[in-house]
Amino acid sequence: VVPFVGSGHALKNPVHVDDLVAGLLSIPHNERALGKTYDLCGGEVISIGELARLMLQYEGGPRPFINVPVPVCRGLAWILDKVMRQPPMSQSAIAGLTQDADLDASRAMADLGYAPVGVREGFARCFGKKSAEKR
Repeated sequence: VVPFVGSGHALKNPVHVDDLVAGLLSIPHNERALGKTYDLCGGEVISIGELARLMLQYEGGPRPFINVPVPVCRGLAWILDKVMRQPPMSQSAIAGLTQDADLDASRAMADLGYAPVGVREGFARCFGKKSAEKR
């Protein structure tokens, strides 16, 4: 069983390290990039719950999720912070799991030729397609 903070509906846009490096390397000496800020995110938006299930396809296989209400997690994090030096849960980690972070890379695509892969393609590159097919 996997305890999960909140509903799992928060949207994320994970980026593959190769895409991040390619995006950063396309900025120097690029006049179109002068004075601009870019979101170098991935090519596919995914909910944090779906991302967790995808991770389990590659590592450990499917397991049932138990959604723990956010206020309960915040209370537990507050208590753990008082009694532990390095608690396994923090207020900022809870915020990261429950808030959307689905950035838009369209400006980087237009100015830099940025072409990120989706999270499923990125996972296949990192962990190998065969690992997911076994599950």
